[in-house]
Amino acid sequence: MYVMSTLRPWGETPPKHDPRTTISFQFWQLQMLWRRKVESALEAHDLTLMQYHLLAGVDFLSHDGVPVNQVSLSTFLGSAPAMTSQVLKILTTVKKHVARRTLKGDSRAKIVKLTPLGAVKLRKGKEIIEQINKDVFGVLQAAQVDFQQCITYLTSTIAAHEDTNVSQAIPPETS
Repeated sequence: MYVMSTLRPWGETPPKHDPRTTISFQFWQLQMLWRRKVESALEAHDLTLMQYHLLAGVDFLSHDGVPVNQVSLSTFLGSAPAMTSQVLKILTTVKKHVARRTLKGDSRAKIVKLTPLGAVKLRKGKEIIEQINKDVFGVLQAAQVDFQQCITYLTSTIAAHEDTNVSQAIPPETS
């Protein structure tokens, strides 16, 4: 595997500024490997990862009986409203996985609901992703819970400080 071949033997000091030793590079490679596996498997069922997450978001948010609108779905997923709208349009008009209707009193607000076909696609997508998660993260065994808690903590911490200007927090390099 490419990623493993880039790692150095345990204890060997990497050259200065080797990007392979940074957590950002390692995390990027891990997410690319996972995403490639997921997208390839979902493609066989005419579904993208974004489409799957939109279907899953609609399903989750609609369980309390409150109608799901595009804005709340976009906020829940952390996706751009324009991207959410664009992908929902495909899921509505082309794939028939969701139904959208205009909210009474606000012609811009769209209510989103899974169709029966969308529910079937969501179930299949969930099976695929769960299996890939077992394949990729199963090697962690008991540490998988700790890993997931770390991801949750990092995600919530970053989201809480999203307005912070990162460039101001990083001191300039000195030569």
